[in-house]
Amino acid sequence: MWIPNSGRRLEVDGTVLVDEENLEYPRIYDRFAELIGRGESQLDEWRGA
Repeated sequence: MWIPNSGRRLEVDGTVLVDEENLEYPRIYDRFAELIGRGESQLDEWRGA
């Protein structure tokens, strides 16, 4: 098993099983924008506020 490119690609015995775009940071930034737009924080959701 080989997982190069920050986990975006997964190979087992030379066969590529996953080869995806890195969406981690864009998803995080989208989440920040959503929270800021609502005037909330992630802690508000965890606390049930």
